Amino acid sequence: MKAKYLIISTSLITLFFLTLLCSCGAPAAPAKIGDPAPSFSAVTISGETKSLSNFTGKPIMIVFEGCNCPECDKQRPFTTAALKSSGKSINVVTIFINTICTVTPEYVKQHSESEKIADYSTVLIDKDNVIPALYELGKAAPMTVLIDSKGIIKDKKVGRYASQQEVETALKTLN
Repeated sequence: MKAKYLIISTSLITLFFLTLLCSCGAPAAPAKIGDPAPSFSAVTISGETKSLSNFTGKPIMIVFEGCNCPECDKQRPFTTAALKSSGKSINVVTIFINTICTVTPEYVKQHSESEKIADYSTVLIDKDNVIPALYELGKAAPMTVLIDSKGIIKDKKVGRYASQQEVETALKTLN
């Protein structure tokens, strides 16, 4: 009888500790406004791996776009104009998600010539749409996340900005 009790007790204790151990590696909940920005890594269009930490030290605007995305095309001029008029030094990181086409330097150059990605300092690729999930965003571009110089999420937008003024208002959340 004692042996049976010892086996059951040992099994329950082992199960309890295994449950604790497994939950330690569970993914963190998606980040919300006011939370520290979750780290990520992605490959640039030139094949170099960059992470969020490469852009810290000043505010960051992460713009999630898609290839041949009409809503992204409509938003870019507003974003570019607002960034110029803000007078702030902001790292702009463009992340192409759900890419069904190949984003090449030529693709970016073509869009830059029409002042659409002209001010964007870095272009990354997230084919599997992993990064937006870290920020509790959807799966359709465009989406934007603003992170202050301390690494705190200040604003998130799903869908395109409708005007330069809307972007400027969002940029005011950055320090």
